[in-house]
Amino acid sequence: MGTNYQPLADVRRTLRVEWYRCPIEHTRLRELSKRSDLQGWFQAAGHLALFAIPMGIAKT
Repeated sequence: MGTNYQPLADVRRTLRVEWYRCPIEHTRLRELSKRSDLQGWFQAAGHLALFAIPMGIAKT
């Protein structure tokens, strides 16, 4: 338990994160990032079903 850590101020100055950038075309990334209300409704319905189905099973 006697681990000594560097002060956070020193770590902030020296830390450099190497991010990985996926090789994807800009137009394809825009297409995948486009908002969709229909897709949102599908996801919301799925989450609600995950709550409703177990509650329905538990009540039987």
